[in-house]
Amino acid sequence: MEEGFPNVQLFSVSVADNYFSDIIHFLTTRIAPEEYTCQQNKELVVHTEDFSIILGHLYKMGADEIL
Repeated sequence: MEEGFPNVQLFSVSVADNYFSDIIHFLTTRIAPEEYTCQQNKELVVHTEDFSIILGHLYKMGADEIL
């Protein structure tokens, strides 16, 4: 018999692009990255309108209004 947790699955989560990490950071803290210019801050706010974080997962509202 194996010791440990035989039914546990290990996985990793990685962010594919800094674009999404900035969105996640902004949605969770409401603070834009320090290196952003005023224009980039405005663009970030506009881009995050379609995104939501639900139970730690990032979702985007589609054109058909389905997450």
